[in-house]
Amino acid sequence: SGSGIRIKTIEAMMAGKAVVTTSQGAFGLDIVDGVHCLIADEPKSFAEACVKLQDKKYRDEIAQNGRAFALSHFGNEAVSLTWLNFYKTLCQKP
Repeated sequence: SGSGIRIKTIEAMMAGKAVVTTSQGAFGLDIVDGVHCLIADEPKSFAEACVKLQDKKYRDEIAQNGRAFALSHFGNEAVSLTWLNFYKTLCQKP
């Protein structure tokens, strides 16, 4: 069912790790394959994605992009701003 997989993807990205995940693990996150992480669904393509990350420059780029994405969408400031905007809509006069 994928329960908790997306949270693990976000947590790893926030920790600055280069992530290889499945489509299920990336579902609904708006992450871009090859930019924020690598997405692979078959064992062979998953292994190939892991091999690509042996290139330190590429691995660091994916990790940095993933961290920036995760922080901007799911970090404390982003989440707080979402809640603040929600509360502001509740307090507006009709």
